[in-house]
Amino acid sequence: MITWRTGLRPIALGAFLLAGVMLPPAALAVSLDCSGPVHAHLATPTTTDVYSFSVADGEIDQISLQRVDPSAIEFMPMWRLLDKNNLLYIPWTPTALYDVGPLPATGNPYRIEVEDSGHDGTGDYRIALARLSSPASCGAVALDCGVAHTGTIADAVASGLWTFTAAEGERIQIALTRVDPSGPRFEPVWRLLDHSGGTVAWWYGGGAVDLGPLTAAGSPYCIDVLDNSLDDTGSYQIELERLSATTACEASPLACGVTSSGSISERLDADLYTFDAIDGEIVEIGFGAVVPSGLRFMPYWRVLDRTGNTVMGWTTYGLYDVGPLAAAGSPYRVEVFNYALDDVGNYRLHLERTTAARECGHDLMAYGAAVTRRISEPFDCDLLGFRVISGQSLKLFLDPVDPSDIRFDPYWRVLDKDGSVVISYGSYSTMDIGPLAVSGNPYRLEVVDGSHDASGSYQVTLNGTDPTSVGGDTPRALALTVSPNPVHARGWVTLEMPSAAQARLELYDIGGRRRATLVDGEMPSGRHPLAWNTGGLEGGVYYWRCTVNGATLTRRAVVLD
Repeated sequence: MITWRTGLRPIALGAFLLAGVMLPPAALAVSLDCSGPVHAHLATPTTTDVYSFSVADGEIDQISLQRVDPSAIEFMPMWRLLDKNNLLYIPWTPTALYDVGPLPATGNPYRIEVEDSGHDGTGDYRIALARLSSPASCGAVALDCGVAHTGTIADAVASGLWTFTAAEGERIQIALTRVDPSGPRFEPVWRLLDHSGGTVAWWYGGGAVDLGPLTAAGSPYCIDVLDNSLDDTGSYQIELERLSATTACEASPLACGVTSSGSISERLDADLYTFDAIDGEIVEIGFGAVVPSGLRFMPYWRVLDRTGNTVMGWTTYGLYDVGPLAAAGSPYRVEVFNYALDDVGNYRLHLERTTAARECGHDLMAYGAAVTRRISEPFDCDLLGFRVISGQSLKLFLDPVDPSDIRFDPYWRVLDKDGSVVISYGSYSTMDIGPLAVSGNPYRLEVVDGSHDASGSYQVTLNGTDPTSVGGDTPRALALTVSPNPVHARGWVTLEMPSAAQARLELYDIGGRRRATLVDGEMPSGRHPLAWNTGGLEGGVYYWRCTVNGATLTRRAVVLD
């Protein structure tokens, strides 16, 4: 682990003996700069190595020192920092990593002295200087927005420096990951510094981290990358993503009701999509990985407002409601990336506006009329609108119909005009709904594939009932109900006739063969529960088909063995 310390107040030493050794003259010092680490050998237990460097006024620098093999087992290097007048800035320390400063230019040239801590061993060590207040002088590289940069720590005590500027109040995301070829102990870590060299954010390991809001006065900022233990070398990738809308790298608009296909082509890649919202709006986001994708690819997404604040945290596969949103947060962004930053792959993203005033569009359902629709892709959804009178109750029937993928399982829910959920998602083939308040008009029936992995067709019928009607009163519309469903041994098929008419009620298997007939002739108005025995039927899916005056209703029934 990195051991990090800040500089201390200078102490006047003058010229005196330390451990029997006179302070070495500056003339013997080796010049130390940030062009690269120095590999040195301490020749005798009482030897003192001396390094010198000069600074700009107020400069903050980073000193790193590490023992390396081959060295005697007793050898433990330590160091201290003095200015030209022998004022002690850092007393003797074995600390591997140290920030020193701000240093006054009047102290130039500064000296670093290195000795064996016990004066009883010899060995090798490496020492490096990084100028944190002037990263450009140390070869810092500018970070482009939304681009994965590859860096290499070629020496265990070396630093990789990267720079960028920030607008006032800007939020950013830094992502970093180790890449091969790298040493087995190599573990890259990073921190954020402002233009003075002051630390803004402490050491982080691999992964993605949000930072901000940042101040423009801190620019140019610097990212300092090191090996965590200063004992191995390797490569890494680093990427800067600007999260605030005014400085965002790039964002693709999300169209309502249209599935967008995306690709994470680099391990650190992050994709941004944008949409706006009105006050109080609720949107639904559908998301999931698709093939071909890497085995470790696990994409996540979140929603940000225009300032880069997180509105909805990292979420994975499925359908999720987001909101109510504020218009002041527009434009919102959906950010997508691979959670572990260790693979690439493809995904799909779908935006549906569920608030009636902003929805993509819906068909208005007529009571008692069967409607057939198709879910054409896994994250597709249908919105079917309807209105109610005060206190009205409804009965809904919904079943898949051929042709459909065998995995297709239609789920549905009911939303009011604001996009609030009245009935949560379920796969119920029959359900009573209500009573509903007229203030929720227009209501919407939303239908999706339950597992978001198949497509198929379905048929839905919405029957309105008079809230004052009970028992055997005449139904207002033709209806067909199967219960229980699934059924074992014995069940009921209930036919509701709004008026007397010729009716035919037949059972068909999945191959289209007729297996039973319950009704074939004149049926009076009213509610007619009809018993049926499943004896002689194999377990599986069947369909009851009712034909009355040219109108046809179909209901799916599942028979258990």
